[in-house]
Amino acid sequence: MRAPGRMLAVLLLITAGSVRAAGAAELHVGLKRLTLRDPIGGGAMIGFAMYPTDVPAKSVTIGRVDTVAAEGAAPAPGRFPLLIFSHGMSSLPEMYLWLFEGLTARGFVVAGVAHPRDNYNDKSGSFGDAELVERPRHVTALIDGVASDALLASSIDAAKIGIVGHSAGGYTALLAVGGRPDYTQFVGGRCRRAPAQPPDWPRFTHDAAALPVPDPRIRAAAAMAPGFGCLFDRDSVSAIHVPLRFYQADDDDVLQPGFNAAAFAALFTPPAEVVHFAKAGHFVFLNTCGFIMSLVARDICRDPLPTNRDAVHQKLVDDLAQFFTETLDVKRR
Repeated sequence: MRAPGRMLAVLLLITAGSVRAAGAAELHVGLKRLTLRDPIGGGAMIGFAMYPTDVPAKSVTIGRVDTVAAEGAAPAPGRFPLLIFSHGMSSLPEMYLWLFEGLTARGFVVAGVAHPRDNYNDKSGSFGDAELVERPRHVTALIDGVASDALLASSIDAAKIGIVGHSAGGYTALLAVGGRPDYTQFVGGRCRRAPAQPPDWPRFTHDAAALPVPDPRIRAAAAMAPGFGCLFDRDSVSAIHVPLRFYQADDDDVLQPGFNAAAFAALFTPPAEVVHFAKAGHFVFLNTCGFIMSLVARDICRDPLPTNRDAVHQKLVDDLAQFFTETLDVKRR
């Protein structure tokens, strides 16, 4: 999986204004900022959750991204399924606000944190342990944190938990439900280092035979342009027994050729479902850029014509909501 340096330098600057999906349901979006303990390094994991509320939203800022939400508002009555979101390499959860807001308006609680040592502000673990092995433990800590939060605990249905991620986050989602990567493929195997990657990639400091720890509470998973497909074969996914959905950008020029979402899906019997987006690139899953950022960060802001990023996001919200409603057995309000 390639990672252009320019891309990493500008990701945080992507803004979407109010990114509520067009045609969203009548529920408003509440916001709770989260500070959790990193189960590995012991420091703070910073993130947020969005949840259904009956309180009208106001303009707020998350990181450097402006959006609209009712911060600290009382949750709407009832219990809602919980979706964990895992961001891409060296990214942040607020770069996907369209997904948080869109799915929250459909009746889900959606939570994400900046993965320690593999986010925009700290890349010290990117291409190494923090990205490749440790992320599922962040996921478990996030589920625990939301489940014990004073505002959110009574609003989630702990029996209905799903996960969705993009790029390295899609890889994380698969690990969190039982995927077992074959790290030996980094040495003389299927994985090839792209010129943009560090010469010492991957930066392993652990026993390469160690495996990530899945979370049995997660009942369904969706992966958007999942990365590190070269680490997987049929044996690597044999322990995954939850419903899956993959999303493929057909003009993805970031993932290593031959190891895209469709390649992941084909490892399962029967093959997992894949939703294709023709003429879409790897970064179509990020927030829609404003005019200025579309000029400054062309690599990650511009999509091949005639793709409309907002339209892709709306289709994704519709499809993800349906997928998780069905697989988590969610009763419609």
